[in-house]
Amino acid sequence: MNIKRLLLCIAVLLLHQTSYAQQKSSVVHRAGVSVRPAWNQQLWDFYRGDNPSGQPIRMNSSVHLQYSFMFPEGSTLGDMYPSAYQGVGVAPYTFFSHEAVGSPLTLYVFQGGSLARFGNRLSLDYEWNFGASFGWKTNYLTSTSVNAFIDAGLMLTWKPVPQWSFSVGADVFHFSNGSVRIPNAGLNCLGTRVSATRVFGVDRLPPDRRPVRRDEDGRKFMKNLDLDVVIFGTAKQVLVSRDNKWLDLDGTYAVAGFNLNPMYQFNRLFRAGISYDFQYDGSANHGNYILEVRDGVAYAGKPPRSTQVSAGLSVRAEFVMPIFSLNIGAGYKVMYKIKDQGGHYLLIALKTWLTDNLFLHTGYMFRGLYSPEHLMLGLGWSFGR
Repeated sequence: MNIKRLLLCIAVLLLHQTSYAQQKSSVVHRAGVSVRPAWNQQLWDFYRGDNPSGQPIRMNSSVHLQYSFMFPEGSTLGDMYPSAYQGVGVAPYTFFSHEAVGSPLTLYVFQGGSLARFGNRLSLDYEWNFGASFGWKTNYLTSTSVNAFIDAGLMLTWKPVPQWSFSVGADVFHFSNGSVRIPNAGLNCLGTRVSATRVFGVDRLPPDRRPVRRDEDGRKFMKNLDLDVVIFGTAKQVLVSRDNKWLDLDGTYAVAGFNLNPMYQFNRLFRAGISYDFQYDGSANHGNYILEVRDGVAYAGKPPRSTQVSAGLSVRAEFVMPIFSLNIGAGYKVMYKIKDQGGHYLLIALKTWLTDNLFLHTGYMFRGLYSPEHLMLGLGWSFGR
């Protein structure tokens, strides 16, 4: 699955950034453990008891081991983002039903930091995780043993001594294969977390300091307008509707496109702008060209390519941190002839900066407000950044 290669690239980049930071001055290393019990969303009969175990699957639990680092005080990123940390984690999950679900092992990259500080010892923190989970049992809800993993959490963190911090908070997270293969129902979970982190290389509590807005030459942080150009692609399988029944469409289809996204940098944390979004979807409109159905699989002719392209405009907002930026957009297709897809769409993308201008683009597009559409895996270049 493409997500595994992408995760490996991001992990290698994190190790490179750690090495680069250590050449300049001593980074702050962190090792942590967290326990995260969670509730499974009960949308599907499978989780309500229609599974090989014959029992409801309402809960899951996991233990997370994490390594992370912080850029040192006196470095550009350390002064601009004094509370930010980033790293890699591993977590075995149990759904208390190995026969039905399996016991997935999750590998991921993560990043966190403080949203608000209440003195030197107490803070309100955030953390996101992104990675892949291995070892799922395939069933009528998921067709792959490897699924993507996305997590977002809020925590209240207490630092009683310089070397230790303790957190308690809540998480929302999602497992899905990104429609690379069907079926792909996905699983949403709501959970809690309790964690402890050991910090190395510090002998005093960090001061409650404000970010320094400068670069390595001491110049003031400047607001500016950039142009981000993204080229992406993926592969997907889909369902088609015929006589009020959903059928598997035979084959795997290519998706490709590009975004032209001017973004204004309001401050060190926030960028916003609009985007022109063009894409070709090789799976589109096959429902109108079905030739036959065999064993629940639809076989279709080839629709005209002009009915498989679309162009839209979206409003984008971006949260900027060291190494990563999180881009969220909502848009409408101003040009499309795709009858089996609506005009409204949402997307979320993680940008992993390889250089000052080049970034990996890992995104997901949704049809309307919630229906998954496809992954968006590619590269981007920021002009003027």
